[in-house]
Amino acid sequence: MDFIQPGYLGSQEHFIETYEPNGENAEGAQRIARRRLSAKLRPLLLRRMKKHVAKDCGPHRAARDCELGDEQRKLYLAELRRSREQIMQTVAQQGLNQSKIHVLAALTRLRQVCCHPKLVATTRFPARPNAFELLDPLLARAKGLVFSHRAMLQLLEKECAERNQYAHPHRPDERPAGVVNAFQSDANPGVFLLSLRAAGRG
Repeated sequence: MDFIQPGYLGSQEHFIETYEPNGENAEGAQRIARRRLSAKLRPLLLRRMKKHVAKDCGPHRAARDCELGDEQRKLYLAELRRSREQIMQTVAQQGLNQSKIHVLAALTRLRQVCCHPKLVATTRFPARPNAFELLDPLLARAKGLVFSHRAMLQLLEKECAERNQYAHPHRPDERPAGVVNAFQSDANPGVFLLSLRAAGRG
């Protein structure tokens, strides 16, 4: 707000005193303070809905749940048990504040198991993950964008090559406009593989 309307909310000390009350009945006072802050900010905030600003995007598509296969589920549960034991031990030794990085690492590994066990399993994983099975019919009949982390995209690119499906991975050194135009002008079904980091930069 200092950028949009300098001085509108006063100094930091004034803000904390007015909108972050402490002491007795702090919870009730904080609810009232939040409502007052919301009312003060409302004239300066513009809320726009997708249907007003992105009419070419079409209606929202329903999410599709993807169940884990049996072998993948076993690996997930084993990783969950291992991570839980490790985190509880770390919290007991170092405290919760010093254990946050371990919690984040555990969540990352669990997410990787859900994407593809090859991302974490040291032994060969024979089963094809259900996420790829879910993508197959979608990629075979239409164009699509797949956002994921780079290691997962490399597996998907290899998978598409083996099945003769068009997949264009985004390369950091490519000029975005040329890549997008080439993808859009190709009439064949295919997929544009975008890393979360690259796509987050537009």
